[in-house]
Amino acid sequence: MSRILLVNPPFYRFLGSHYNANSLGIAYIASHLNANGHDAWVYNADFQNQDIYPNLPGLYSQYDNYKQYFTNEDADIWNEVVDRIIEFRPDWVGYTSYTANISTIDIISRKLKQRYPNVKQVIGGVHATLDPRVLDAVPMVDFAVKREGEFAMLDLVEGKDPGSISGVLREISCGG
Repeated sequence: MSRILLVNPPFYRFLGSHYNANSLGIAYIASHLNANGHDAWVYNADFQNQDIYPNLPGLYSQYDNYKQYFTNEDADIWNEVVDRIIEFRPDWVGYTSYTANISTIDIISRKLKQRYPNVKQVIGGVHATLDPRVLDAVPMVDFAVKREGEFAMLDLVEGKDPGSISGVLREISCGG
């Protein structure tokens, strides 16, 4: 049995808002892993306990603050997210991706690999599906999963050869 933490990385938090829903895709993956004897959980790092969402102009007005997070990799939010992941003690971490959170995943995965080097990291979601070179943008992530991830993630976690798993890209095969 493996311990797996599937992460919805922060994005709206950087804009002074929050996203209190969760990715349906990683929920399906967690359910499939659990049904097959693993211990999988979902962590919404974009969650904030707030009832009020800024309106669209309010989000845009925070764009300069948003950019600041990426110039300060020692900001509290990066350490908070990495600390929460490490507290879980996962064997595997999976990230759901869309284009706007690739830089976030890069920072988190680098900080996590530095502090918790044996963890295996996987990226899936929309951006990973559409960008065949996604692993070039997140070099500390071990695998990318294209399209549906339930069976591919189970195969990875259960130790199948990644080269034989449909939809899985490995760092060594992505650069060519």
